[in-house]
Amino acid sequence: MADPMLTSLCAICHVAAPKYKCPRCGLRSCSLGCAAQHKSWMSCSGARDATAYLAPSRLRTPAGVDHDYNFLHGIERSLERAERVLVDERRLVAAEELRGPATVQEVRWKAGRDGRKRRVLVTRLLRRDEAAAPVQRFLAQRLRKLNIEVVCVPAGMTRHKQNNTTLNRRTSRINWQVEWLVMVDGSATTTRCLSKVMDNVPLHEAYPTMLDERQAAERRQAKKDGRATDDEVPYYGTCPEARCWPSPAPMQDPHTGRWFTCAGPSIPQWPREKQLEHQFFLVRPQQHRRADRRTTVSPLPATDCLREVLANTRVLEFPTILVLRSGQTLPDTYVLGPKDTVTAAAPAAGPASGSNKRPVGGALGGEDRAAKRRRGGEDAEEGQVDEDGNEDAEDADDAPGEGLVQGEVIDEQSMDDEDDDTSSEGTSSEEDSEEE
Repeated sequence: MADPMLTSLCAICHVAAPKYKCPRCGLRSCSLGCAAQHKSWMSCSGARDATAYLAPSRLRTPAGVDHDYNFLHGIERSLERAERVLVDERRLVAAEELRGPATVQEVRWKAGRDGRKRRVLVTRLLRRDEAAAPVQRFLAQRLRKLNIEVVCVPAGMTRHKQNNTTLNRRTSRINWQVEWLVMVDGSATTTRCLSKVMDNVPLHEAYPTMLDERQAAERRQAKKDGRATDDEVPYYGTCPEARCWPSPAPMQDPHTGRWFTCAGPSIPQWPREKQLEHQFFLVRPQQHRRADRRTTVSPLPATDCLREVLANTRVLEFPTILVLRSGQTLPDTYVLGPKDTVTAAAPAAGPASGSNKRPVGGALGGEDRAAKRRRGGEDAEEGQVDEDGNEDAEDADDAPGEGLVQGEVIDEQSMDDEDDDTSSEGTSSEEDSEEE
């Protein structure tokens, strides 16, 4: 019996008859082992090439239609998967940034070659206002007024996503996102905590508030998980040692001499002791790291608030504050130094002090604008305040989109010329008056 030809056998082992065909290169093999060996030897992926040439006769079949449909559907699924990774998971870009350029259309009157004005549909490109991209526009105005420079990291980074600094519209106060680095006693390790702090709250009050909020969150989570916590909570019942109810007792503040009544089982701290309980240091942004890789910190008075601490200062997204116990020495990884200061901007030119000239619009107009701000601030949310009372803030709702401004014209389309002459002339005259 004659031996079979090699072309009729497996292209890898040349022993058995082929059973499989590679969708990529068309090589025939007899087993899964030979198919895997073929992929290793020839660096073949084994995936079908959807862009490979097919004869027209094969395309005009149900299999050819399915081939094209699967190819287009695969592209759509890959785009959806990439969008989900970039927008939802990694949060590198916003969803509207992947939809292509936004446009706005408007009808204008334009003179033709014969001198007559005709209606033209103008399409303008909407571009993002880069000046308002790092921070919100109204928050940026407040920061400029305090001369605080916020350095923004690239979008998608952890510190950028954790920055929840906002502006309260009713009080015109900045609600800062603050990073607390709490130094553990007897060690050089720090515990990182994040909290929101208003810019008028002293540091010695903001830090205990952050601890209370953190303990409350832990208790809520423990209660949700069904676990018991050993956190110390304020005790207002009977005394655990004597098994009796504490009686009110008059006490005098040694610093102010003021008398008050204490009815709890424990004596609270005096206000002066609360202020001296911790040390606070402002951590300088590590944009230019020192040669010894030590972090520069600046001491802060415990009675100061963030508005006073961050004035004329540069921060990286949001401030970082190092907290030490009173009397605790600074670790070797930190070194005392000045803050990263920002040069104060020159004041804008305006009328001299004591001038008798009335501002444009009169005092009554100023009162009307102030009343509008007060009425708008009652129902406003954070991050939507125009601190300086600019009139363009009132027209912000009419803008085509948040942070978007109208750009160049990308298309002009002439509309129907068979319009009513009377209406056209009336509209043209109105357009001329507007242009004048």
